[in-house]
Amino acid sequence: MTEFKIKTPEKGYMIEIDDNLDGLKECLDKISFSGKACIISCDDVWSIHGDLLKNAFKDHDAKTFELILDKDFDCTDISAFDRAYTLFTDNSFTRNDFVIAFGGRQICEYAGFAAATFKRGLKLIKIPTSILSMSMSVGSKAGGCLKAERGNISLIYHPVLVYMDTEFALTLSPADYYSGFADIMRAAIVKSSSVYEWLIDKLYEISERDPQIVRDMVEQTVSLKKIYADKDTKNVNESLLYELGTYTADAIYETEPDRTYGEAIALGTIVNAYISMKKEMLSLEEYLEIRDMFVPFNLPITIDKKDTDALLKRIRKNAQTDGSGFVLLKKIGKAVMCEVFDEEIKAALDEISFSDDDFVVE
Repeated sequence: MTEFKIKTPEKGYMIEIDDNLDGLKECLDKISFSGKACIISCDDVWSIHGDLLKNAFKDHDAKTFELILDKDFDCTDISAFDRAYTLFTDNSFTRNDFVIAFGGRQICEYAGFAAATFKRGLKLIKIPTSILSMSMSVGSKAGGCLKAERGNISLIYHPVLVYMDTEFALTLSPADYYSGFADIMRAAIVKSSSVYEWLIDKLYEISERDPQIVRDMVEQTVSLKKIYADKDTKNVNESLLYELGTYTADAIYETEPDRTYGEAIALGTIVNAYISMKKEMLSLEEYLEIRDMFVPFNLPITIDKKDTDALLKRIRKNAQTDGSGFVLLKKIGKAVMCEVFDEEIKAALDEISFSDDDFVVE
């Protein structure tokens, strides 16, 4: 088991990484797990891994409740939280009780927001089951995707424990697995050229889901994100560098909800890399390498041609900024905040937009 300690103004929390759940009992003992706990998951994850998790909790005296949501539940709808709040209320949950997030990105965001907002905060444990949710569990943003104000209604809430079992990645669908890789790649592009080169070198093993390489990949990403999480516990300064392309990713995801969120991250990263190249911060070769690195993992590098003015408006709404808060790349492994103008964003959107007519040969 590999352990990372994230520092916070309170007492911090541990991220534990293993390729099984055998170490979970020891971790629960360390945080004095007792009282009541609500496990929040979705039916597809629960049907595969639910018995495994219940077995991991069997030796503890805590009374556990289960809230299993439909896999297509809408975590952007504020009314969806009524089910969690009702369960907490009906079973007299107090601030000494626990919420356990067991699932992918949406479950971790949903459970985090529910835990943070009930009685000013229940204790939160995250057990992410996808590569994307593992990568995004470093740091403590919760509830950042409510429908009316996607990305603008959120809060910072620290868990008491994050336990990552990388073996869960072996059961993901190809689309969900590659979705997680998009955020892994983004983290390397932002912070570490050496990890970026390692990802390129291990491309085949990552694609084949070699168990040790998958674990190494997750550990390296946690190590990279910990650097900022320790220094920026409120996620308002350096941690925002890991949001490279997020404004565009959210805008694309809103208009194309059938995409995975990782696919939207890949496209957002490409847009910001293109702007970086046009500002002469990246070379053309570096931009093309970043763009094409997503291709072997079945991640998109283009979108269907659409109204770029409407997409630009969504990006600006998500950003809530005049442009000075956009993350760009000085080089691979070095991200910075820069001012970006509307015409630069539009040019980047045009660069990745195609229609069937673009491929017609006369």
